[in-house]
Amino acid sequence: MAILNRFTRLFKADVHAMLDQLEEPETLLKQAVRDMDEEVRKKQLQINSLQQQIGQNKARRDELSKIITEIHSQLDLCFAAENAELAKDLIRRKLENQRLISCLQRQCAPLEEQLRELQTLFRQQSQKLEIMRQQAAVFDAAPEPADSLLSSCNEIMGANGSTVVTDQEVEIAWLQEQKRRSR
Repeated sequence: MAILNRFTRLFKADVHAMLDQLEEPETLLKQAVRDMDEEVRKKQLQINSLQQQIGQNKARRDELSKIITEIHSQLDLCFAAENAELAKDLIRRKLENQRLISCLQRQCAPLEEQLRELQTLFRQQSQKLEIMRQQAAVFDAAPEPADSLLSSCNEIMGANGSTVVTDQEVEIAWLQEQKRRSR
C-alpha cells in the first residue's frame, strides 16, 4: 500500500512539474494563494473545534464541582442526622465526580497542547499567506511587458497612430538640422 502511495505521489509530482512549465507564474501564484487561504481556513476551523471541546470540558468540570459542593452540604446533614448509609452513598457520588473531574483534566491537557500548536501553525501560515498576497499584489500591479510597450508606442505615435514618416516631415527635419549646423 505504501509503495502504491509513493508511486502515486511520484506520478502526480511529474504531472505537476509538466504543468508548472506550461502554466504562467501569475496563475501559479494566484492558485498558491488560494491553496494557502484554504489551509488557513481549515486551521481556523480546527482551532474553533478544539476551543469548543475545551470549553465543553471546562463547563462539565465546573458542573461537577458544583455537584461536589452540593454533596458536601448534604453530607453535613447526613452526619448531623447520623445517617451513615446515606452518607456513604453521597461519599461514593463525591468520589465518582472527583474521578470524572480528574479524567476531564487529563483529557483537556493534550487538547490544550494541540490547540497551542495549531495556533502557532495558524499564525505562521497566516503570515506566509499575507506575504504571498503581497507578492501577488506586486505582480498584479506591475504592468505587463506587452502592455507597457504598447502604451509607450502609442505615446510615440501620437494621436493619429501612424509610424509612417512623410516626405514633408523629412524636409522640415533636414532644414532644421541644416540650420542648426550652420550656426
